[in-house]
Amino acid sequence: MEEEKSVEIFRKTVRPTEITNHRFVVPTEAMWAFLLQVDSNKLDIQALDVTGKLWSFRYITRGPGSHHPQPYFSRGWMKFVRDNSLQAGDIIVFKLRPFADPIYFIEV
Repeated sequence: MEEEKSVEIFRKTVRPTEITNHRFVVPTEAMWAFLLQVDSNKLDIQALDVTGKLWSFRYITRGPGSHHPQPYFSRGWMKFVRDNSLQAGDIIVFKLRPFADPIYFIEV
């Protein structure tokens, strides 16, 4: 399976605000895995879950002086929350197969 060749980008416990505020904060140490264009602060990505379903997310970064300085997933996150019945305390594992055509993976 493709996921066997992947590396873990981050593992994070879902916070209550990430269920209600329509965004999932991505650890800043994981920014290396999301290659943004020089003049852009957002990137649309897709990630496969363990069943092979493809999920779409918008990854957004903000400057250090911003109200939300950490990167986060926005668009697509609430659909993922609803469809997977996510709750605060669940753990999200995000992985990347970093070859010529990178593939992201997401697990709950």
